[in-house]
Amino acid sequence: MPRATARNIAIAEELSHPFSLALALAYSAIQHQYRREPEAAEELAEAAAAVCHKNGFRYYLSWTPIIRGWARARKGALAEGLAEMRDGFAALKATGALLRGPYYLALMAETYREMGDIEEGWNCVTEAFRLGQCSKETWFKPELECIKGDILLDRGDKEEAEACYREAFRLAGDLRTPFFELRAVMRLVRLEAGGRRAKAVALLAETYRKFDEGFESPDLVEARELLQGLDGGIVVPRVARRAPTTRNAAGRTPRNS
Repeated sequence: MPRATARNIAIAEELSHPFSLALALAYSAIQHQYRREPEAAEELAEAAAAVCHKNGFRYYLSWTPIIRGWARARKGALAEGLAEMRDGFAALKATGALLRGPYYLALMAETYREMGDIEEGWNCVTEAFRLGQCSKETWFKPELECIKGDILLDRGDKEEAEACYREAFRLAGDLRTPFFELRAVMRLVRLEAGGRRAKAVALLAETYRKFDEGFESPDLVEARELLQGLDGGIVVPRVARRAPTTRNAAGRTPRNS
């Protein structure tokens, strides 16, 4: 668990303030989902749900099962995890709040796709784009474009898939979210051939070098192994090159307070 996450949870526990503890646990679970770490995400989501259930925090209790279900699906229990995600999303809708709805739908779309149900995955992605347009949520759109591209690729539409990955990379650059840039460009490297692949590889190396920390996270490990496995092997750093405070684990440069 990142030190900042552990510190936030410890502070909430010291305050003996249940709502602060519920928020610290719930959003820490989301953080580990972003990092694709199912064990930590599941543990924190379960802890958050327990606090929310005890204190009647209905909104947070509604969506923690989505994160927990995602984690269980990633660990192999696809059907059980998806059922929990669907129940959580239905509970969230019942609260009348759909903040981060596109994000939750994207998690379900990925799970449907892993189960081989491409059509339901596509329906989730379509609904996620619709919700995002209504709510003006754009922060997760790069990842939605990637998932859309994955499904198009499953359908055999390579050109449209490539267009989605390139749009995802562009959007992530506009939003200054290198993690989403990294995920998009890794897909391009695997998809392209010849000179176009060489350009994608150069973009991947450039994107990887934007990071100063988080080298143990699954995305950066995957990117590093991909680069080093290419012909000639590209040398990339495994540890921070500058002071780790210059950029956070999400790839954002913090503003001065």
